[in-house]
Amino acid sequence: MNYKFMDYFSSSYDECRDKFVTAGVNAGAVLESFQNPARGPAGENLFTDTASLGSRESDAALVLLTGIHGVEGYSGSGCLTAWLDKIQADGVPLPAHVIIINLINPYGTAWKRRVNENNVDLNRNFTEHRGPYPENPAYADLHSALVPERLDDAVIKQADDFIVSYRHKHGDEQYWSAFNGQYTHPEGVFFGGRSEQWSNKLLQEVLDRYCADKKSIAFMDFHSGLGPFGYGTLISADRSGSVDFQRAKSWYGESLVSLATIDSTDGSEAGQDNYTGHSMDAVKKLFPGKELTCCTLEFGTFEFDACLPLMREEAWMHLHGDPLSEQGKSVSEKWLEIFYPCTPDWLEMIWRRSDQVIRQALAGLGSHAG
Repeated sequence: MNYKFMDYFSSSYDECRDKFVTAGVNAGAVLESFQNPARGPAGENLFTDTASLGSRESDAALVLLTGIHGVEGYSGSGCLTAWLDKIQADGVPLPAHVIIINLINPYGTAWKRRVNENNVDLNRNFTEHRGPYPENPAYADLHSALVPERLDDAVIKQADDFIVSYRHKHGDEQYWSAFNGQYTHPEGVFFGGRSEQWSNKLLQEVLDRYCADKKSIAFMDFHSGLGPFGYGTLISADRSGSVDFQRAKSWYGESLVSLATIDSTDGSEAGQDNYTGHSMDAVKKLFPGKELTCCTLEFGTFEFDACLPLMREEAWMHLHGDPLSEQGKSVSEKWLEIFYPCTPDWLEMIWRRSDQVIRQALAGLGSHAG
């Protein structure tokens, strides 16, 4: 079996970035770097890198984004590093202008966190910050059980018992809505922030620079964690009856699902009406009236319920503990494994899936290239 694909994946921020930049240079891409205001665990500077290739004059653009949730950037960046190497080897002209935004949340990647330097979940930050913010009473109910002030056995048992009781009393749909994003507890999990973050502004800047003159834009945001192990779930931002969803389905096939059905207990499209502020929202708000095909590619890992205790420990470590202690480093490595199992089978599955959907996106855009 050929394990060459494993060479594209990394276990540290520096390695991840170096491999991507090298692949971009070898592919003849135009590279730019943007320094994040925060520093990494060793005091190192942190950067988001962009790589653009193909004809700038094309009427169509494919935007590939990694690292909105920093710790999830390792998987997406590895897949796109492999794709850049493949493009260089194939030497085939691209049918659209391709823009890759690598590790948009470099702080989260370096520190192995989902959130950014301000504890903001960036995939809830692309909302209207002039208010009012979306309300999430379910999160307020569960906050103290999700982010307790202490982690001793008695507190953890009390928190776990409360979560079980709450879920039993209110049902799965209300329980899952707690994790769709919240704007009331800055120290909590899934906090969407109360202002546009550095990564938010940078994404808008890059999109405007490269896509303002395009007629057709395909956008794909790489994530990991949700879904069956190794499976790449392709999620559209649009409802299934919309023109944009039907276009996406004609490109990607029956595996495409609508974001509105995620977490719905009856299969209806009401599951995430209160989940706003995700990256796909940013594209739609920036380019109203354009032909937009926006998707998230989510690589499955482990069941969320099994990961919840570690999520609580990871949040506590950065809020009350020392993330650079031996205990803190151990928690970080375990947290990384949740989103990036890094086994040969998992890496091969996500590598092949990402190559497939990028080919499908480029084929879909091909008729629009000018």
